[in-house]
Amino acid sequence: MGRKAKFSKEIKLKAIMDYQEGKESIDQIAARLRCDKKSFKVWINNIQSMGESAFDEIPRNQSYSRKLKLAVINNYLNGNGSLLDISKKYKIYSKTTLRGWIKKYNGHIEIKDYE
Repeated sequence: MGRKAKFSKEIKLKAIMDYQEGKESIDQIAARLRCDKKSFKVWINNIQSMGESAFDEIPRNQSYSRKLKLAVINNYLNGNGSLLDISKKYKIYSKTTLRGWIKKYNGHIEIKDYE
């Protein structure tokens, strides 16, 4: 089952538009919405890589194949981009997800299709 977003798609899109148009800074928007600045930056990243569909409610959590996870990990370990660059390229919603896969891989823990 997917998680219910704290902020609606409309609120996120309006906040991003206000930022992009220079109406408010990241600090101002985060304070107004009472959200973390890092979260707002993730919204910006997600809309850049996935468009407005990044904020559509999904009925369950995203799952990734073992093959994709290994490709993503190898791209990062081979220096083909930052966590942010690679998460954008592969349309992964969070750098934390990618960081967790790398930690498992480096810890010699089996990478599975879905956990």
